[in-house]
Amino acid sequence: MIPFYLITGFLGSGKTTFLKNLLKNEQNIGQIAVIQNEFAPGSIDVIDLKNFAPGIQITEINNGSVFCACLLSNFIDTLKQVLEKHQPQTIYLEASGLSDPTTLSQVMTDSVLRSKIYLGGSIAIVDALNYSRALRTMPRVLHQIRMANVLLLNKTDLVNNNQLSEIDKELRKLNPSAKIIQTKHCAITDWDWWKDFSIAPKELKNIVIPPNSSGRPALSTAILKTPKRINEEKLHDFLCELAKVCFRAKGYIVMSNNKVAHIQIVYDTITSSNYDNYHAVSEIIAIGKTIDNENIEQLYNRYVL
Repeated sequence: MIPFYLITGFLGSGKTTFLKNLLKNEQNIGQIAVIQNEFAPGSIDVIDLKNFAPGIQITEINNGSVFCACLLSNFIDTLKQVLEKHQPQTIYLEASGLSDPTTLSQVMTDSVLRSKIYLGGSIAIVDALNYSRALRTMPRVLHQIRMANVLLLNKTDLVNNNQLSEIDKELRKLNPSAKIIQTKHCAITDWDWWKDFSIAPKELKNIVIPPNSSGRPALSTAILKTPKRINEEKLHDFLCELAKVCFRAKGYIVMSNNKVAHIQIVYDTITSSNYDNYHAVSEIIAIGKTIDNENIEQLYNRYVL
């Protein structure tokens, strides 16, 4: 039987960062399979993860949540193919930030999968800075929290002690049995808890499922893929404008000086860092209430050469 681990968390909470930190502690990287699920039809995080761990087996399922009725059967088939083709010893699923994992039981009880995999655990990354805004934007985040065995309370350095204490109290009410670990940048120095946590199979948590809870959320996605380049001096201005029309964006921007910026937007928090191992045109994925491809292209073109 192969352990299957679910990693959830709202958009921009730090799921990929946690997965990268987790993989640092894995001894047999070639025997691990990762399934990355992106709500948008793009693969920004896959590029980063492949550069970080070249020997790992990564499978993408994009354009929706794997737990949505529209993709669930496809996800089950993909999981079977991963098992047959790669024969991994461990499987990690990095779910979409908009996922509602209440249909996980349908995966674990599939007639084929139930004899091959077991639930090693469910880890939910909680964004301390944007906790309240995430719940308002997408109530299904509550399901991610309630179904988790471990709650990783991330970005604790960006809130004060009173805020942190209130979030901790609320998490303990929502999921009294979960282990809560506070982190900054999902950096965990002591992994002893993981060794104990990952020994035994976990039980699926039963929660009340509202009608249509696993449907596709009413949000828009936009993708910009362009060879047009932007001046480094104008990059911040462009990102500030982009943050006004979406609450989540990520990607790689090739600038006129040939440098590449790895950009992240989570609500009004904007980060940009130099990225060396990227050899393609600029690509950005954005998620918001009404954003579309034309919006983001017009916005970007205002800042290009």
